[in-house]
Formats: sequence, C-alpha cells, structure tokens
Amino acid sequence: GQLSRHLAQALMAQPSERLDFRFLIPRDRMDLIADQSACCIPIRNWHRQRVRRWTDWVGLRCMPLGECDLWHWPHQDSEYWPPDSQVPVVLNILDLNFLYEGKSRRKTQLRLYRLQQKVDRASCVVAISDFTASEVRRHLQLGDRPIHVVPMGVDSIPPRHCQRPDFLPPGDFLYTIGDISPKKNFRVLLDLMIRLPEYRLVMAGRKTSAYAQAIQQQIERRHLQHQILMPGQIDDDVRQWLYQHCSAFLFPSLAEGFGLPVIEAMKLGRPVFMSTRTSLPEVGGPLGFYWHDFQPDNMYQTFCEGMRLFEQDSQYEEKLRHYAARFSWQRAAQQYVDIYESVLAQEAAFSTSDQPISRVCA
Repeated sequence: GQLSRHLAQALMAQPSERLDFRFLIPRDRMDLIADQSACCIPIRNWHRQRVRRWTDWVGLRCMPLGECDLWHWPHQDSEYWPPDSQVPVVLNILDLNFLYEGKSRRKTQLRLYRLQQKVDRASCVVAISDFTASEVRRHLQLGDRPIHVVPMGVDSIPPRHCQRPDFLPPGDFLYTIGDISPKKNFRVLLDLMIRLPEYRLVMAGRKTSAYAQAIQQQIERRHLQHQILMPGQIDDDVRQWLYQHCSAFLFPSLAEGFGLPVIEAMKLGRPVFMSTRTSLPEVGGPLGFYWHDFQPDNMYQTFCEGMRLFEQDSQYEEKLRHYAARFSWQRAAQQYVDIYESVLAQEAAFSTSDQPISRVCA
C-alpha cells in the first residue's frame, strides 16, 4: 500500500514526455492522486479476475482501460490483470515472507507455484531489496528475465502539529509499529522492557491475531499494562508524532522484504534497534544497532550501548537523517520510469507501431 500510494504520487510529480500513466484506485481513495487530470480508474469488484487456466491465459476483458502498452503489478498478489495477454508486465516482488511463516509445505509450495505463474507472465521483475532479489533467484525460475532492485522511499511529510496521543502518559517512551504477528517478533520486547522501567513502549499496529492476544495476556499477567501500550492501528498524524518524539525505535522482526519503518525512524533522527534477519542489515546500514540474538540480557546490553553512543555523538542524529535521505520516492520513481522505458523499448524492437506515447497502467 505504501509503495503504490507514494510511487503513484512521485510519478505524477515528475511526468514523462513518453509515458502516460493510468492508476487503478479504490473508489473511496480517489484523493490519493492529487492531480485529478491524471487518468484515475475507480476499482470495482468485477474488475478482479483470477486466471482460470494458466496454460491458456485469460485476461481481464471488462475493465474500461482502452489500449494499454505496459502493465505494472506493484504487488505479487495483485488480482488485477492486464486487458490483453500480449501486454508486457513489470512485476514487483516485495518479499517471500511466507517461506518463514511456518505454513504447511503444501501451502508454501502452492504459493510458490502461483507466484511462479506471475513470474512467467512478467517481462521483468523488481525487488525492493538485494535480500529479496536473492530470495527470488533462489526459489523462483526467472529464465532470461532481468531482475532489478529498487528500494522503497520515505514519505516527505512535513513535521506535524499533532498533540501527544491521549493513550500515552507523559515521560520517555520507545516505539514500534507493524501488524502484531509472529514474524514481527514483538514478544521479545516484553522481557526487554522489564529491564527498562524508565521507559514506556508503544506497540502500535493491528492486533487481531492470536499472537497479539497472547502478547496482551502476557502483559496483563506480568502487570505491565502501564508500561507497554497497545493502541491498535493509528492514523498517519499519530504515527508521525510517535516517530518524532520517541527516544528510540525498536524492530525485532524476523522477516522483512525491506523494513520501511526503519528508514522512517532514521529520517527523523531516531536511533533504531533491530534484528539481523533478512533485509534489515541491508536497510539499516552502519548506523543501525543490531540484536544478534534475543536473549533479554543481550538485548538490554545492546540497547544501553547503542543509546550511550547515540547520546555521546552530537552528530549522530544528523548522520541518521542524511543516511535516510538516500531513500526517496522521487529517486524510486525515476528508476521505475527507466524500467518502463527499457521494457517498452524491447517490445518496440519487435513491433511496427510508431505510437509516440506509451500508456502505463498500475
């Protein structure tokens, strides 16, 4: 969702002379594209069509798209298909986290099979990190399709004037955000917080899973309700305020295709403590602080040493901002434009059309 929204806005902010963009958008979110002169197509339920026979590809015939020269799938699980089986496709693969979710071998193989069918349909693949690209090469058959790596950007939201949330009492606090699910590994933060009584922890994110309920029960059993707060899903203003004012951001995730919250926190100069799993060392870089295991005492020692280094270096906050500035949606948009034009140029080599403008649907 973050990629689709911000990439679309960045593409419209730097229009191409050769490319004409059309965006499929939920009817209740048409405001996501500020420039309504763009061709925004409201999505309807009947726009979804699953492929009935992979050997005889069936496209989406009822969508009012007109001609389309290139189709971009911004997520590998998209259910919206190009209107023509000959249209070249750019496929984003954000992660292969389902490989680490403990599902049955049959379910995992089925998801890999379905994803392989989309890879077979694509002209090229785009991963959002080198780690994800390496996973794709390892578990999927690319054939002669190129795979590009385009990191995600960070939203350039100006400082908000949001008030301190009502659920958060005065005092220093730590922050983490994400769907509260096993792969986020938030449970290990409970033992850490017992060792940090001077801080509260805000654990924001959807909390409907059994894993989230188990964490809530542990918090109550350990009488940590006043120290560990689980407000559920929060709006953008509250999220931004928490990033700006937290003492540090914690992210012990076990599986990330990119790990956008890490860069969001760094862009506001906040120290980030994270695991060494999957893409996180690549994204956090040399300025992040890393938990090599989740033993409570080791996590506590890493946190104390990291906070001491951050507080003693008066330039550390600015270093974090400078590092995070390399991840911009404007740069990502230009990389995607280059990919679109490369795919279209390859198609043009086998076509007699002299169409000067190419229509890209995403």
